[in-house]
Amino acid sequence: MKGKRTIVRHIDHEAPVRGDSADRTAYADLEPYGFPQMFERLWLRHVDGPVHEVCCLPFRVYGLALGDTVEVEEEGRLVTALRERSGNRIFRCFFPLRVSDEDFTRGCERLSAAIDRSGIAVEWSGDRHLSAHVPRGEPLAVSEVWVALQEIGLEKTVYWEWADSQPFQFPA
Repeated sequence: MKGKRTIVRHIDHEAPVRGDSADRTAYADLEPYGFPQMFERLWLRHVDGPVHEVCCLPFRVYGLALGDTVEVEEEGRLVTALRERSGNRIFRCFFPLRVSDEDFTRGCERLSAAIDRSGIAVEWSGDRHLSAHVPRGEPLAVSEVWVALQEIGLEKTVYWEWADSQPFQFPA
């Protein structure tokens, strides 16, 4: 009798904001956040021993932001702990599939224009999910984006959240 095949998926970063500083990647397990058998591949810069700095804007993992330091397990494949917060934050937006093509296109155009005006760093996961960097001490950095989201129609067209609304977790 053949065993049951397990499919493991991962979220990747096509253009990490500090990808030129990164010297490796490791995975964050997304199971604690309701995504079993899913991982997010984070871009990291080695600091010392098991400690690495996050060089991308997390899409699904909670409690991490650009510049935070994390610990990577001995084999070097999994992020196991948050070592120190940088003070930066991640603001995330998602356009659900149920949104009409017209509303999605109009919303994306408004959001992209606001991002360009604000000058904040963002990463897109596909064309419907983005993570925006909010530098420490600059909470108004996303004010242009927030206004655009209100114009688009929050809760009708786009969902949003702060990535630090939950702490970083590693499965027990």
